[in-house]
Formats: sequence, C-alpha cells, structure tokens
Amino acid sequence: GNVSQYILEGGIRAELGETDKANAAYVKALSIDPENPEAYFLVGRAKFEKGAHDSSLVDFKQAEKFYVVRYDRSAKFLFQNLPEFDKGIAQEIVKHWGDKNEEALDEIVKVNLGFDGGLSAQRRTIEQFCKTTDGLSRTYYYIGMVYYNLKNDSLALSNLLKSIDLKGDDVDALYFAGEIYLKYRKYDESIALFKKITEVRPDDIYAWFYLGVNYTQKKDYHKAADIYENNVLTLEPKNIDAMTNLAYVYREMGNNKKALEWLTKAEKLQKEQ
Repeated sequence: GNVSQYILEGGIRAELGETDKANAAYVKALSIDPENPEAYFLVGRAKFEKGAHDSSLVDFKQAEKFYVVRYDRSAKFLFQNLPEFDKGIAQEIVKHWGDKNEEALDEIVKVNLGFDGGLSAQRRTIEQFCKTTDGLSRTYYYIGMVYYNLKNDSLALSNLLKSIDLKGDDVDALYFAGEIYLKYRKYDESIALFKKITEVRPDDIYAWFYLGVNYTQKKDYHKAADIYENNVLTLEPKNIDAMTNLAYVYREMGNNKKALEWLTKAEKLQKEQ
C-alpha cells in the first residue's frame, strides 16, 4: 500500500470508531513517509478527541514542522516574481480556491503573481499551496485548542491567531480567539474577530451574543442593546441570557422602565421552563 491509501484507510477506520486500526494505518503511512504532516495531524487529532491533550501535542508539533517545510516551499515558488511573500494575496488565493472561483484565481496568477500562463499552468502548485495552507491552519487550530484545554490562554491565543493568519474565515479559530481576547479585556480585538464570524455566518447567535457582551464591557450600551434586540433575540426570541443582559444594559443607560420589562420577560420564561 502507499501513503495516501493508508491515510484514507485510517480516516475510514476512525469514522467507524475503530481507533486502534486507524492509528495502525497512520503508523504504516509514517513508516513509509516519516515526514508526512497529514499522518501526524490525524494521529494527533485521534488522541485529542480521546482527551489525551499532552500526548496529542507531540504529534501536532511534528505535523506543524513538516507542514511548514511544505508551505515555505510552495510559497517560495508561487511568490518568486514578487519582492516578498504577500499574506493578503495568499489569503485571497485560498479563499477563491475554496469557492472554486477559477476566474478570480486566473486573474491573481497572471496579474499579482506574474505567471503569464495563468491558472492552467500553475494549477498543481496552487492546489498544493491551498492544501498545505489548510493543513497547517488546522494544525495551529488544534495546537491552540490543546493549550486552551490545558488552561494556557496565551499559547492558545498565539496558535489560534496563526491559524487565522492562514485562513481568515475559520469560524472555530475566530470564536475561541475572540473569547480569549474578551477574557483579557481586549474588547476591540475581540469585537473584530466576532464581527468576522457574523460576516461569514450572519445567523451565528453566539457570535452576536459575544459582540453584545463586548460592547457592554466597553460601556457602549446603545450598541449592546441594539445587538441583543435586533440580532440575538431576532434569531432566538426566547434567549433568557440576552434578556437579562438587556435589563442590565438599560439600567446602566438609566432606563429603569425598559430594564424591568426585560427582567420580567426573562423571569416569566424561566418559570415556564
């Protein structure tokens, strides 16, 4: 068997709940190709899902190491006609590849990257670059989540931000990074990340909720009230937490009548549950 067959087998076994057989397949893949980042990533993820955080970190770090080698190699080739690597263009490429927007990709390859042959001539390289970006981004996300579970917020945050740097619309990474910023009382940074989620997923109630919390902490009560009423409660009219928070916000704004209204609504709903 070859590496990709073993990795595929591992994935199927994992989905069937045959964890040991899945890991055996990944180990076979690594015995053929000891520098295969995907195999390390999948072994790490299997351990992570079992709650073996310390042990999974070792595999994720190996995945990171070998993904970085691949990433640097394909980035160096793609950006050879530019004075330096351009993060903005890299994110555009990954986004358009994900959206299967061939026209936009062709334009970037010709105009921004300076390859006359366009996408058709560079398809293999672009595909490799996007796959590696995806793999490295997921690896940073999981390393971040290992540290998050180990209650090491600063290392969690720095790895989640690395993930976002590679893929700016990764909702999970945005969410947990936004939450840590909020904990650190870095409200503007937190707001920027939760706003990004609402752009990608306008009906993400938790992202709106955390925006409301951030604006409340910033004492921007009008903005907070607007978000709770017109976003959170529009999406989920029986959200008791949003009602309770609204009562607090209106009280801080000196509108006790409105505060009591929301508090009464919240209490009534609580009794019904």
